[in-house]
Amino acid sequence: SDWKELMNINKEKRNQIMRILLFVFVLGFVYLLIRRLHYTISHYDEVFNIYVSYLTVGMGKRHLVENPMMMSMGNLANLPFLSLYYHITGGTEGVVLFIRYMYLVMNLILSTVFYILFKRALGKKACLLFSLILISYAPFSIYSIWYDSAALFFLLMGALLISGADLSDQKGKGAAFKYLAGICHACMVYAYPTMAAVIIVLIVYKTVCLIRKKVKVKQFLIYWLGGMTIAGIFAIYVLNVGWENIFLFQHKSVDDALSGRTLDKISTAGKEAEKASALAPLILQLKSILGQIGSILLSAWNQQKLALAVSIPLLVQWIIGRKKKGTIRIL
Repeated sequence: SDWKELMNINKEKRNQIMRILLFVFVLGFVYLLIRRLHYTISHYDEVFNIYVSYLTVGMGKRHLVENPMMMSMGNLANLPFLSLYYHITGGTEGVVLFIRYMYLVMNLILSTVFYILFKRALGKKACLLFSLILISYAPFSIYSIWYDSAALFFLLMGALLISGADLSDQKGKGAAFKYLAGICHACMVYAYPTMAAVIIVLIVYKTVCLIRKKVKVKQFLIYWLGGMTIAGIFAIYVLNVGWENIFLFQHKSVDDALSGRTLDKISTAGKEAEKASALAPLILQLKSILGQIGSILLSAWNQQKLALAVSIPLLVQWIIGRKKKGTIRIL
């Protein structure tokens, strides 16, 4: 009995030391994060993305009309915060730091949702440490609200809400989570249109689940309704300003907006392949098309090496986990 009491005392001391260390670690993390917000300089498009929204807020240029930039779709996420700051202060001095703090608030909301939904399944300590990762990460190290960070935020929030719906014991709460997840993923696609690929994969997965009767049609329709809510709001805006004034429906404006980007390269490849079909034999056509596709893939590879380096170990770990359970089926 004395030995057990001693072990319990040692266990309590270890737990106490771990709590203190965790608390110190979190404080140090917060300190470094605040320093990052105040003293880092972005060599990319942080200020430019704020300027894109300023064209609407400060100069009165209508979204997607007089402000015909493709980036303005994703930068719409920082527009409410910029508008609030501009109308309170009457200027833009200090706005970069303000938007950084607003991005911190968004990440805190994301981390809080994760913690609430998964603390019972994963444990409080694990959720807390993972939440710190969600707070600290920023695409291309631009700790601000712009189209990449907005797409990532809505992607993760939608995924968390879908998981929360599956974990929830209450039907009403689960339906609400799925509706909100649909809204989040629609906002993700609006912020970064090529993220529609995520929705396509999700639809294929859900279709397979429906065929196997793993989910009910009603559950998927609630998610779809959330997405259609955002589509409906966009349709109302388009009808209000006149669809012919929206740059997305003007061919030349779209070409200008996509100039130099991956979608433009894909479009150029298609046009060159079309020319080749009229001027060259079949073998030369295929060579031209494959060459263009190869250059696009090489460009994507150069941009996404880090993501691939992180994804491969996670994928291997997932396959090992599935194998231990006696199956490595994907669906």
